Amino acid sequence: MIKSLLFVFLFAATCCTAQTSYKTVGVIERYDSAISKILSLDAKAEIIAEGFKWSEGPLWVEKHKMLLFSDVPTNTIFKWTEAKGKEAYLTPSGYTSSVERGGEMGSNGLLLDKSGYLVMCQHGDRRMARMEAPVDKPQPKFVTLADKYQGKRVSSPNDATYNSKGELYFTDPPYGLPRRNDNDPTKETKWNGVYKVKKNGEVILLIDSLTRPNGIAFFPGEKKLLVANSDPGKPNWYVYDVKGDELANGKIFYSTAGYDRKLQGLPDGFKVGKKGNVYASGPGGIYFFNSEGKLLGMLKLPQATSNIALSADEKTLYITNNMQVLRLKMRGVVIGSEGKYYLAKEENWETFINDDNLLQKAKQIIATATSSDSNLINDVMPPIGSNQELWACGVTYLRSKIGRQEESKEAGGGDFYARVYEAERPEVFFKSTPHRVVGHKQKVRIRKDSTWDVPEPELTLVVTSSGKIVGYTIGNDMSSRSIEGENPLYLPQAKTYDACAAIGPCVYVTDKPLDQSSNIHLEINRNSSTVFNGTIGISQMKRTPEELVSFVFRECSFPYGCLIMTGTGIVPEHNFTLKSGDEIKISIDNIGTLVNEVM
Repeated sequence: MIKSLLFVFLFAATCCTAQTSYKTVGVIERYDSAISKILSLDAKAEIIAEGFKWSEGPLWVEKHKMLLFSDVPTNTIFKWTEAKGKEAYLTPSGYTSSVERGGEMGSNGLLLDKSGYLVMCQHGDRRMARMEAPVDKPQPKFVTLADKYQGKRVSSPNDATYNSKGELYFTDPPYGLPRRNDNDPTKETKWNGVYKVKKNGEVILLIDSLTRPNGIAFFPGEKKLLVANSDPGKPNWYVYDVKGDELANGKIFYSTAGYDRKLQGLPDGFKVGKKGNVYASGPGGIYFFNSEGKLLGMLKLPQATSNIALSADEKTLYITNNMQVLRLKMRGVVIGSEGKYYLAKEENWETFINDDNLLQKAKQIIATATSSDSNLINDVMPPIGSNQELWACGVTYLRSKIGRQEESKEAGGGDFYARVYEAERPEVFFKSTPHRVVGHKQKVRIRKDSTWDVPEPELTLVVTSSGKIVGYTIGNDMSSRSIEGENPLYLPQAKTYDACAAIGPCVYVTDKPLDQSSNIHLEINRNSSTVFNGTIGISQMKRTPEELVSFVFRECSFPYGCLIMTGTGIVPEHNFTLKSGDEIKISIDNIGTLVNEVM
């Protein structure tokens, strides 16, 4: 019976069994139902470090599982790890001269360049600088990246971001000057600017109209840039179109004008997630926006927040909060068994799922954890980590071979599919990076330049870094048949694009092969009517899952494990194509049902 099986979900929730007990602070307010896809109902901000004068510029370094952040007045960067807590990491961090001075002279915003070197906004030295030492072996040795514009010294770089070309963008308010305002006699520019540093070192002034430019980050695609303005008179976030070496069409993304002045903080540092959600510090705490500037919710905090770091898997926020540093676990791992659900202690999906003894580990968690009901899995995410890859296989069923031969007959490619079906070597290909994968009840896409599109329902393998299959999930390999049919060499274009794949809603964990009597069922609904349905047994797959895994792993390594779609045996007739608004339902016996709407 299904209730006796064991499932694992990646979902929007926090882990209630933390390794260390931390004090919590703040209250979450929810203004839109979409916040439930970001934060669980029981999410709480933990105080993981305290005792600072003004914490700033947090940076999560995934490779070393450490958080770096500035304590600006003390001219020090601190490090925090789960194992050791807070430790001094680097001093001096922002002011290297022996001449005494006042003001906030330490480093502020921190980031990594493409080579993994630490780059910092140095208030005291009035420059953007790179630490000339490995990030795990810090030394106060710096090289200047930018300190002047047209011969005039910048004031005190505050926050920064890189684009994919390796060009550096930074904001330059006066907060690090001795008097911390525009009347400081050492201030050399008449404006507080937003700058771009090109790869050849040229510094370009992008904006001179903001009174207090502060946080800065790109939206996905880098066509838009968001800048915070930490001025009580103009407490806004502004969004700009990126036009080469210029910013255009600036407008307010969100305004807190008229806010209660009793609230601590101003629009300050923020981060933009891979889906365009914005996590921003502002008056009264942390603001959660969607990509259009709609406020979804807030984490209300009594002290002023200055900036935010996102974990690599975007499940955890780290918040610099005046004299404290906070951690907000937004999403986690749930195990389901016999109708009950358990929050896992392990918060990192890749670490959790990439385990050859996954079934035993899951059973051990169930033995000691407190169960909950199915409300725990209302908002599941696609079960794939940020460092994992999704691969796929083709022509593994006879029906697929025939379908591919039909669609490519006029292009002369029909024989290729017949050959690969019979050949020793199967068709395997790279399908998608995680950010192009959607989950249960999220929307898939059809290409705008395709005229014939179908879903491909597939049993999907969850494979560890050693090549062991530890679980199964449901996959939808969206396919542009008109493009692949025109020429088999167009396969990557037909298969790989944004929202080109869906997986979920869970991983069925087992140490045995999936029952060969299991069926895959596809149903497509349009305007409340079923326009297609089909069923096939996995026993009709020509190749075994282990055989497909062996070919994918033959010359490729997967340090975090991977997922492999095993091909489809359900192919709609040539006169059928998906349309926007269609609902795709894929079910596999003993696993569940994956539902997606076509965008």
